[in-house]
Amino acid sequence: EIVVEQCLTEGTALLKVSLKKQQQKVFRIDADQVNIESIKELLIGETIRSYRDHFNLDVDFEPRWFTIIYVDFGNYKTLHLVAPTLELFNLWVNNLEKLYLHRRNIIGGLGHLRKRQHLLLEQQWKQSDNDGNSRLDFDDVTKLCRRLNINMPKSLRKTKFKEADEKGDGLLDFTDFLRFIKLINKRAELDKLFNSLAKERINTLTLREFKNFLVNVQKCVLKEEEYDNLYYKFCDKDLKEMNLEGFSYFLMSSDNCIFTPEHTKVYQDMTQPLRLQLTGESSVEAYIHVLQRGCRCVE
Repeated sequence: EIVVEQCLTEGTALLKVSLKKQQQKVFRIDADQVNIESIKELLIGETIRSYRDHFNLDVDFEPRWFTIIYVDFGNYKTLHLVAPTLELFNLWVNNLEKLYLHRRNIIGGLGHLRKRQHLLLEQQWKQSDNDGNSRLDFDDVTKLCRRLNINMPKSLRKTKFKEADEKGDGLLDFTDFLRFIKLINKRAELDKLFNSLAKERINTLTLREFKNFLVNVQKCVLKEEEYDNLYYKFCDKDLKEMNLEGFSYFLMSSDNCIFTPEHTKVYQDMTQPLRLQLTGESSVEAYIHVLQRGCRCVE
């Protein structure tokens, strides 16, 4: 568990600034409720200067100013905040970065991926539990599915809801909801692929079978130890072998990236001058900056 400074969980007064107004508000960090992964950038120092200039605010604001760029239902948004003191500014920035790094690190291996998914679902569940009774009806689960970008026909959603509702009372607790998510994530074509590969043992994929899949189907060219590392990374710790869940997580992970691994890093000559729109390094910040200055067409 990440411990957030008590004053930040209780709430502190910050100045929220925008082009139209400045407003003093109380902000707090709830580590269970905040979807920290929606934060794309945390800007401080010189990186916020364009905003300060655009808002026509005094230079004294800059050392205590931090801007959060985040995604809300698919839309990029900005939150500009100024702390009353440098000490409070450092507290906010350090705690936000600590939370972000913690969540980002929960991304490797089957155990971590399970934990990461559990954290995300738990956050969204708590936000949907308006009554505080830790149980959601079908309409509440439907709304939660929309927030999680889970789209399916109502009839299928209703069927899976009933399957997950073991008590039969039309309500799902969090354990039931996890069962519901597992049911809707089940893919017949993935089961078929896994079973076609797992011939030596029932319900598990051996290292040799996994390596054959990578070499012959995925056309991977790796070092011998890299095949081993990938296999054990997605193995169930108790079984010490890869089950269907681990195989599914592998297929959806960055380890099974469609791109050539060498191309995930800068591999071209970056000393050349910027001539074409395809040769420079793009960022969300540039788009936000020009749009706020009145530009209505970005190429």
